[in-house]
Amino acid sequence: MRAISPLRCSALLLTAALTTGIVTVSGLAAAQEEVEIDLAPPPVRVEVIPAAPSPRHFWIHGYYGWYRGAHVWYPGRYELNRTGWSWSEARWALVGRRWHFYPGHWYH
Repeated sequence: MRAISPLRCSALLLTAALTTGIVTVSGLAAAQEEVEIDLAPPPVRVEVIPAAPSPRHFWIHGYYGWYRGAHVWYPGRYELNRTGWSWSEARWALVGRRWHFYPGHWYH
C-alpha cells in the first residue's frame, strides 16, 4: 500500500471541508468592512443557486464588496444555520451623495 504525502492529505481534507460546507468563507469575504465611496456598485449578478448540502444550510446571496479601490464580486455560498441567530445580507445604500457598504453579518 502506498502512503499519502502530508501535502496530498491536506489537499484532500480541504476539498472534503469545502464540499461539505465546513469551510465556506474565503479570506476576502471575511475581510469585508463598512466603507463609504462615491462610486455606485454595479448591478447585482443573477446567481444560479445550487442544491443545499443539507437541510441545515441556507443560501447567502453574492454581493459586490470593495477591495483595493474597486468593486469586487463575492459569489453566494451556503452557510450552516446558527440556532438563535439571524443573517443580515451584505448591502449598499446611498447615504447623501455617497455609497455606504454594510457587510453581511450574524445577529441575535
